Amino acid sequence: MQEENVYEMMNQAYLEAIITLLPCMIGENKWEQLGKASQGDFDIMVTNTDEALLLWAMDCYWNVMAVGDNIKVKDDNRPLMAPKYINEGNSTRKNQGWTEEGKAKYNEYFEMVTKNRKDDYWYGKIWKENFKWHWVAKYRRGRKTSDRQMQPVHGGEIVSKDDL
Repeated sequence: MQEENVYEMMNQAYLEAIITLLPCMIGENKWEQLGKASQGDFDIMVTNTDEALLLWAMDCYWNVMAVGDNIKVKDDNRPLMAPKYINEGNSTRKNQGWTEEGKAKYNEYFEMVTKNRKDDYWYGKIWKENFKWHWVAKYRRGRKTSDRQMQPVHGGEIVSKDDL
């Protein structure tokens, strides 16, 4: 498989994670309101903090979410069903449950997201247009809108083996 194809597959998987998981994190109603108000503008709908927290949560809970032994990370010194960056205990104080490693990891994700959003070509042109196209396809389906005619940016099309 060519490196470009792997890169596109990874970006498609990330887009699916954003579209599927972020509404759960920020609230379905807020997601819908932000999407309607911005017509699917990623910068308005998803803050750097939201995106960094999603990455952190996927990292933290990967073994808990993993559905098969072949995708679980076994060499990170944690039980397979335990979150990575959460302290054991029963505290309800703000950030009391995050380990120091977890706080540092969140900061890394935040810095990475902030840096990635400064890329005018990939983020500014390709990513935002593909996100908008997928948001419209999922949330505006069946409604009268001029956005229906919108097409994904080259490289953003979903192709399955069934389509070939």
